[in-house]
Amino acid sequence: MHRATLAVAATFLAICCMTGCETKEEAARRALLAQPVVDPPRLQMRLVVNAADDVDPFPDPYSPADTMHVDRAILMHEGHVEYARPTTTDAGQPVVLVHFTDEGTALLDKITRQHDGQRIALILDGKVLLAPTIRGAIGADAIIDGGEKGFTPAEQRDLLRALHDAILRLPAPSPTTAATQPESAARGN
Repeated sequence: MHRATLAVAATFLAICCMTGCETKEEAARRALLAQPVVDPPRLQMRLVVNAADDVDPFPDPYSPADTMHVDRAILMHEGHVEYARPTTTDAGQPVVLVHFTDEGTALLDKITRQHDGQRIALILDGKVLLAPTIRGAIGADAIIDGGEKGFTPAEQRDLLRALHDAILRLPAPSPTTAATQPESAARGN
């Protein structure tokens, strides 16, 4: 690259930094994150508690014959999630990486420090997807691994599609649409 081209590029970058220029992707992401969250939020993170007055009963995703009690207070929602993407573990197992906004990161750090050892339910469209036990502070990224049996690639894809729809603030699927979803989506995996 010629020195003149480098100088022009450096000047352009300096101007962009000073004036707040952003790429189309950055502008689209900023606009997306500025959209209001539906009420009630499609994606909710709520604490699993012992039986109490202000709870909702849900089937336990790890033991469907059992009922777990989920506090009605919504600790986090889709507005705190910046994106979700597929990835794999070192062993090649499909997992989902969830990246939180700055506000979501601070909130999740606080929640996971205060509630270490408790379960937290990830609820999407009124159904508990998973309810893992908090094992220490979580920062900007969380991995959803599918539990002991893990995810199949189809289950990973279905979870990502559901998370993306919630993050993009798309309406929840109608009951007729949900009835035609793949079984892994219907199970909430």
